[in-house]
Amino acid sequence: MPEVLKQLSDYRKYLAAPGHRTLIGEQYSNAARLIKRLREIADAIGPVRPLGRSIVDVANGEALAVAELAQLIIMNNGGGNKRAWTEHRAKLETEKERVPMIELAAPAALNFGGRY
Repeated sequence: MPEVLKQLSDYRKYLAAPGHRTLIGEQYSNAARLIKRLREIADAIGPVRPLGRSIVDVANGEALAVAELAQLIIMNNGGGNKRAWTEHRAKLETEKERVPMIELAAPAALNFGGRY
């Protein structure tokens, strides 16, 4: 089994425990507040750079939901070993525990249909 499937399985088990999803949401919110504060400090001494809207919203107190199921985001810009990736993709797609995958050819903003 590919290592990433074990990692995702462990993540699902962790999320299933009572209170863990809430705890993760709280910690992401704490991280967003810290990132926002660090960005403010950096903006005061150098060029101003915007933060992503979701980071700002969560840092300002907007509720954050934690997805029940992790999704595997794969950056496939055509470089690397195409044959190896084809074989690896086949393993991921045929595993008992199907993994939601998003494959990108270039960096992009993703919309998962919710506040994740």
